[in-house]
Amino acid sequence: SLFSPDGDMGFPGNANIQLDYRLVGNNLYVEILANTDKPCPISLTQHSYFNLEGAYETSSLGHLIQSDSKHYLTTDEQGIPQTITSVDDTCFDLRTGQTLGALREQLANEATRGIDHCYLTPQHDGKALRRFGAISAPNSGRRLTLYTNQPGVQIYGSNFLGGTQGKQGQTLSSYQAVCIEPQQLPDAPNQPSLPGTPWIIPGEVYHHISRYQFDVC
Repeated sequence: SLFSPDGDMGFPGNANIQLDYRLVGNNLYVEILANTDKPCPISLTQHSYFNLEGAYETSSLGHLIQSDSKHYLTTDEQGIPQTITSVDDTCFDLRTGQTLGALREQLANEATRGIDHCYLTPQHDGKALRRFGAISAPNSGRRLTLYTNQPGVQIYGSNFLGGTQGKQGQTLSSYQAVCIEPQQLPDAPNQPSLPGTPWIIPGEVYHHISRYQFDVC
């Protein structure tokens, strides 16, 4: 749990936040609740890195990533969302799956140097858990499937991870893992046209729940 006082990091209101991790069978549930006594933008997620091959020295570029999403956010040079765009006929179409390596090659000349984009969750209503997509590893056969009630999911291919210190003093490499982050849409508090509920007002409860299902292909 966390108490964030009024003005902490520039955010208005006294906010109370609770995070629960629950392991149920082969499912990891991540549930976050929050409230505040002043109108405040709240978007909370986790920035876990996944490498389903399970080895420090193994790149994640061979991982296959698939998403049911039909739309993603285009951004400007500062990463600020500009438009909701169809994935049709673009390299961002993940409906039949692509490897992270193929995405890196197609986005090599972009500022992101690979995938670092927000996708819209299909059939989002803010309540029910909706399937977003899955990541699978070819050698281990492991698969992670994400279900969430959040309007968007940021996919990040660890494009700038190189040199970061990991566990037991290990030096990590870029493209060594992948993040899949359910959240409110970036910059939604400043762009009312974007879907979701980025502002929480007194009397309301922010509720994020995601389910990470682990199995084999």
